[in-house]
Amino acid sequence: MHIGVIPVGNVDAKILKYVCDALHEIFDVPAEVKDAQPIPKHAYVEKREQYLASAFVSIAARGECDKNIAITDVDAYSPELNFVFGQAELGGKGCMISIHRLRSFNSGTLEERVKKEAVHEIGHTLGLSHCQDKKCVMSYSPSINGVDYKGRTLCPRCERLCSR
Repeated sequence: MHIGVIPVGNVDAKILKYVCDALHEIFDVPAEVKDAQPIPKHAYVEKREQYLASAFVSIAARGECDKNIAITDVDAYSPELNFVFGQAELGGKGCMISIHRLRSFNSGTLEERVKKEAVHEIGHTLGLSHCQDKKCVMSYSPSINGVDYKGRTLCPRCERLCSR
């Protein structure tokens, strides 16, 4: 398996490196940055002042690697949620994360949050659902506190499911 990391819009090169490093570390597969893509203008919803996350997942799904993750700095949402940190095709080829709401004044915190969310969303493309273990990277995080609380690795159960 090979993972493509696709910047959509302006994404700091350090963020892209964090993502590649985390994906390689957790899944033990190559992860590399691909060519940047423009932010999809059709995904912007003026009334919400946000972008529809599924448009970024579509960009990732068209990527050339086995699994692809789009990384953007714009605020994203899905119709049933006010915002998302990320979204994925369960068992599919593409996923996305938005760093917009992961930001803080502490760059170390941003690095950890980005790594966790990237691993979480790629986990979904590998068929993993949300985990009940709050320390597992696959636990559902509806708030930034949940992202900060969970670990960066898969719990033993999710690791077994992932390696099948």
